[in-house]
Amino acid sequence: MAKILVNGRELVVKPIHKARNRDLIELQVQSGLKLSEIMERAKASDLFATVMCSFLAQHNAGFQVKWNDLIDGTSEDLGEFVTEPGDDPAKAEAEAEANPTQPDSATLAPVDEPNPSPTPE
Repeated sequence: MAKILVNGRELVVKPIHKARNRDLIELQVQSGLKLSEIMERAKASDLFATVMCSFLAQHNAGFQVKWNDLIDGTSEDLGEFVTEPGDDPAKAEAEAEANPTQPDSATLAPVDEPNPSPTPE
């Protein structure tokens, strides 16, 4: 699992589809964007994707960072991605460029969009 080093703390970076609902809701509330808009912007801008990852990782760890503080701050405020032993940086970069939000499930839809093919429970 990817990790990011923020203020000396190593935090877990989860794909957006594995982020906690409370963190996603807070991201939407603070950014003023729908989840689908956040995903579109993350695909279009590496820096936006990094802000999103840092925000979600910090909130998941219990830190109450503000979206505007991350957007208005410097790239140093966002943290630095940590490479794990055995990680293939070229593969990780290619996957991130292809889809930085990693919604790898065909049945997964953003919270603000209907699920195209609900699975029976």
